[in-house]
Amino acid sequence: MSTLFSCGYLSAVQAKADAIFADPILNNDAIVDTITAKAVLEQQQGMIRMPSITGTKNKELRVEWLTKCSPGTEACSTDCEIDGSDATPECKDYELECLRESSFKVAERVYRDRTIEKIDAVAFNMLRHMAALDEWVSAYVITGLLANAGTNLFTGGIGNVIGNVTFIFPQYWDDGIWGYFDQVKRLNKFRNPYLINGNNLYQLIFNRPLEAGNADGSGNFRKMNTLKVYQDPENIEVYATGQSFLIHKGSVALITKAWNPLNAANAVEPAPGYFLWSEPSRNLPGVTYDIIMQQSCSANDFHEAYKIQLHGLFAVNPYPCDDDNTGILVFECAAAGVSN
Repeated sequence: MSTLFSCGYLSAVQAKADAIFADPILNNDAIVDTITAKAVLEQQQGMIRMPSITGTKNKELRVEWLTKCSPGTEACSTDCEIDGSDATPECKDYELECLRESSFKVAERVYRDRTIEKIDAVAFNMLRHMAALDEWVSAYVITGLLANAGTNLFTGGIGNVIGNVTFIFPQYWDDGIWGYFDQVKRLNKFRNPYLINGNNLYQLIFNRPLEAGNADGSGNFRKMNTLKVYQDPENIEVYATGQSFLIHKGSVALITKAWNPLNAANAVEPAPGYFLWSEPSRNLPGVTYDIIMQQSCSANDFHEAYKIQLHGLFAVNPYPCDDDNTGILVFECAAAGVSN
């Protein structure tokens, strides 16, 4: 099969996958809930201090910053003598890696006697396996948030800070919690935070906009709007049951890198029977997957095997003067110290 013909075939597969994804009936299993990952991708835009990829193999990232913690003051002195110390340069290295992959294989002859064409099967499989990777990304991001949670510096109010989790009794997850979160963000110097929530505030956030026209509902609606909130019960309640995350904008990022040419029309053939290209996720704007297709003949049949890979990393911006302030705070709906 020539490269030109193969790229045309692969483009047709991609077009059919797009058509399936746009169909309100056929796309049900291809659309997945990825709100936490979407929130991080949206809020990291223009904020994460990640430079261009460096390194001999183009997989390394280095973040550099200056540190000068608590510079002092002193009584005025002569203008002729000036002394002092410079800021301290620091850096942190990251390495992009293959995070996850998903594969499938389609035979040729099995579709000869079916009304379904092989190309349709390939497109359907492509959507389902990419969706599986999208779901994995959401779990990966939540795991990264939990692993990098910092310590809440506000120990007053309704929260009981134990380690890197702040416990709040269930009865306090009401309209008064927005004032508490405002104190939290001020004492932790979170200038522009957002909240990722599961079930903790779901009913409250659902009801308040619908009650905003009521005489006693407009105030509560305005309080709720003092904080940007993302609702993700589908993932939070699976991987961080009963918890909510308050995140400083730009403190975390999901960085992904595709090594192959974008879109099937630009697929390359590095070796006979192998084709490489990349496609963007249909559920996660900003995430692109590398795809490898292999043609083979075995067991008296021709096959197309596809491998979809995700390369990247979950990165946390350095907070210069306080290792405990990572820009991520975890709140749990539970009695103090009694985790769900």
